[in-house]
Amino acid sequence: MIQCIRVGGTIATYSSTQVSEPKLPFFKMMYLDLTLRLVIVYAMPEPAKKRAIDDITRFLAEEKLRHRVAHVLPLGELARANELIEQGHAGGCVVVDVEA
Repeated sequence: MIQCIRVGGTIATYSSTQVSEPKLPFFKMMYLDLTLRLVIVYAMPEPAKKRAIDDITRFLAEEKLRHRVAHVLPLGELARANELIEQGHAGGCVVVDVEA
């Protein structure tokens, strides 16, 4: 999917649980002058977290952002919800409804 990013673009990622040492198309990335940003929320400064929350809230309100909810399971199926995540191909978010 490297052809989907512009010269000088940034790739930000927060997880690679399925592939702990991913292969990267180094030369293609280098010639595109890309920035690779590895994000861990626990290390982010608080002002950055606040900006992210504000941006996400605004995008949701403006209907510019939608979650891809693949499964909604009741709390009694919490183990199944975890299995879906661990399998790595849920196709979106797995939501646990604690009131169901």
